[in-house]
Amino acid sequence: MPSGAEHQLYGALITGGVSATFLYQRYKPFVAKNVSRIAGLVALAAVVGYFVAVFPDRFEPATSPQHWDFFHSITFMLLLALLTVWAWKKLATIWAGSVSLFSLAYGSHLLLDGWTPYGLPWLFGSATAGGIISTIVFFCGLILVFATSRKPRSTVL
Repeated sequence: MPSGAEHQLYGALITGGVSATFLYQRYKPFVAKNVSRIAGLVALAAVVGYFVAVFPDRFEPATSPQHWDFFHSITFMLLLALLTVWAWKKLATIWAGSVSLFSLAYGSHLLLDGWTPYGLPWLFGSATAGGIISTIVFFCGLILVFATSRKPRSTVL
């Protein structure tokens, strides 16, 4: 079972890496002139990922390897992906980005837990799915979010 420090490390690496890729792809014309701003946003994303990645264990404390319930389920991961897609459709870019970072960091926790021998439950208290299933769900959600995010306005940076 991954420790809290491992969850934090991977949360920071995943949110920082994905946000760097996202910012570079979306704001390519502005990157050369705004390197320090983009670096600051990536660092902020990594810090958010560091702290949010332990939230599932705050909601359902790790008293045993079988402590996982609704907040550690594949269903909850899918709900986060849908919330993120909704945010990109309905909210301003800054709020949609915030929801995305939260979902990504939270999902990184579930991704690590999915690779343990216990897997993740589909729903609370139900049968579990192994690491490959949780990984597929995680990356499908990530692709869904990237595919539905809006194009930026030129005044964002």
